[in-house]
Amino acid sequence: MTGYELETERLQLRLLAIADLEAHHRQITANPYVMKTLPSSRPLTWERGQAVLTNFIDHWQHHGFGLWAMVEKQHGELIGHCGLQWLQNTSEVELAYAIAHDYWNKGLTTEAARASVRFGFETLQLQRIVSIALPTNLASQRVMQKAGLKYEKRAHYYNLEVAYYSLNREDYQPDDSFYRLRSAG
Repeated sequence: MTGYELETERLQLRLLAIADLEAHHRQITANPYVMKTLPSSRPLTWERGQAVLTNFIDHWQHHGFGLWAMVEKQHGELIGHCGLQWLQNTSEVELAYAIAHDYWNKGLTTEAARASVRFGFETLQLQRIVSIALPTNLASQRVMQKAGLKYEKRAHYYNLEVAYYSLNREDYQPDDSFYRLRSAG
């Protein structure tokens, strides 16, 4: 599969692979603390977790962008995912992310989100990026704000009411944080 990988100060954002299933399931899709912040709101079975990961991989293959494995560089551990994907049943590109509970409140999701937004505007040349969160997920909304997105409205996606944020290309302000882009084979 071809695609891109990013490096930030503390993270490697690399293409996800089926080999990541065990770590991704343990850290994200089977973790009740993480899953309560996401639309499904509860841990997934192994099979459903595998389907989620397969969808992430397929998105890259079909669209040339998608969600990356978030790997903490210091220990080389997969700690979540972050990137851009098509927002379900729309023509909008969504910034999406989830991070392992043990890594909450360390600024890592914001670091990955900012790099993803930069990739979207500078490499993909997107005109707009959106992001959604449960209205009660204030931490996720803070990540969106720190990545430059602004609250726009309450909306309805994935059969849920969500807070909807967006950023247009003309309002994008790149930051000066460490960011390295390379092609992945």
